[in-house]
Amino acid sequence: MNSPQQVRFKKPTARRHLVAELTTEILKNPSLEDFPIASEHQLCRRFGVSRVTVRLALGDLENHGFIYRRHGKGTFAHGHSTRIRRSLGILIKSSDALKDTRYVEIIRGAQATMTSRRSSLVLISTSPLEWRGETTRNLGAIIVLQQDVSENELAHFKNQNLPFLCIRESQLTDGEADCFYLGLNSAETLIDSVKVIPEADHSPR
Repeated sequence: MNSPQQVRFKKPTARRHLVAELTTEILKNPSLEDFPIASEHQLCRRFGVSRVTVRLALGDLENHGFIYRRHGKGTFAHGHSTRIRRSLGILIKSSDALKDTRYVEIIRGAQATMTSRRSSLVLISTSPLEWRGETTRNLGAIIVLQQDVSENELAHFKNQNLPFLCIRESQLTDGEADCFYLGLNSAETLIDSVKVIPEADHSPR
């Protein structure tokens, strides 16, 4: 079985580095309940970045469901018991592809991974360029099936800091078991290797 392609990331920036560091710290915190995080001023000093960078990074964390802010009280991170869990999306633009048992098995494999993580899988047929803001925010990562996805569409994932992985036609075999494990392993690659993106519940599009 061919290995899935590596997850693609934009070149790291100070903002992305700060998001990654804070996310890792939040995920490693054993607290079940919500807990306070450092102030903007403290984060500026610690990471040597501007206040604008800190505010943008905190905005990303808030959109990802990691933190929330209380006026006059500070910024708080969600504990394990209250953290939002994000979905894994599968972009498959042609409904006819679902007649192909190989694609169906890939989806079943990915679903098995997400079920074991108590999270959800969502199938998406519309172009990323047409997605509403909440669609992107509700996804932790995405698997792209088929080859009719344009560079502009892939650029959308990069611009939204949404990790993705492409499964090409050349990776498919006639063995249903192979395709099942391709889907399972692809989902695991995205969810396990992308520490800066949480899983989350989603409402179907």
